[in-house]
Amino acid sequence: MQDAEANLQKPILKIFAKGLKAEHTPEVQLVAITAICKLMLTSVINDEDLLEQIVICYFDPATKDNAGVKQALNYFLPVYCYSRRENMRRMARVAAAVMHTLVDLSEELDEGEDMVSLSTIGNMLVDWTDARKVVVQDEASVSWNETGKKEMKTINGDIHLDLANSLLEQAITQGRSSMVAFTREQTVMLTPHPEVYRKALIAMLGKLYITANSSVDKLQTTNALVTEAIVDKIADDSGSRNALNKLHLALGKVMGESGKGKGSSVKTSTTSNDDCLTVVEGREVEDSVLASEDDVKIEVTEDEGVTNGKDSLLEELLDDEDEDL
Repeated sequence: MQDAEANLQKPILKIFAKGLKAEHTPEVQLVAITAICKLMLTSVINDEDLLEQIVICYFDPATKDNAGVKQALNYFLPVYCYSRRENMRRMARVAAAVMHTLVDLSEELDEGEDMVSLSTIGNMLVDWTDARKVVVQDEASVSWNETGKKEMKTINGDIHLDLANSLLEQAITQGRSSMVAFTREQTVMLTPHPEVYRKALIAMLGKLYITANSSVDKLQTTNALVTEAIVDKIADDSGSRNALNKLHLALGKVMGESGKGKGSSVKTSTTSNDDCLTVVEGREVEDSVLASEDDVKIEVTEDEGVTNGKDSLLEELLDDEDEDL
């Protein structure tokens, strides 16, 4: 049955994909995007490749003058992510590939063209995958005590750990070659701008929600990857090194507090001209490189200035979703 549905959807998805790329016919592009958004919000279509193309379309300079497309996606992307946990997981799975394409676009802009900064794009992707912003209560966020009173659970951090693993795997791969294959689900692409791509990925790592209420395996995997990244010295600038160290410090803290194992100790010896003397578990540390615990996002974070998913407007949009569709 599932194979039959997949075969039926395949030609439809191809039509939608072509419509997404119709920048020279704005009306066609708007119709295609409106249809896709409605079908994804109702979970009729859950295609991750199509989701990836939609996010790229949102930031693509070629669509900046299509006000209808911008308005539709301004509504769709936060509502899609904040309405269902599984939607956030899909966004986390495509985030690295989205950044890959957008880095290339940002480096190949024609004279006079402009584009949203990569740091802003990274902030929005992190925000759209933040499990604390899911507005629909489910068994992962709500429980009932013995008296039948509803209690809010500590939000699980697995989605951001999955995102961190994806970003770290790509950043480590980029750090080992100046022209390297990028892989997502066995699809191989070459990135002509590995340094820019790697920096954009690492910048996102310093903004993730890290909590002890996460899978032990995922915490250990992320900790092993960030340790490898620090040991391999994939970060070329102090900002990137700081982001890696912040993540490593956060992982070590939550794993130690929960008894899930201690974070790996990492020490990088340096020459007199290198400002990257780092001991993550704290013995010799340069303040300019290694963040303090106060800077790390653990359990409670400061507002990053990105879209707030729990405001009344979003809840109202979700309430009206079935009627609008």
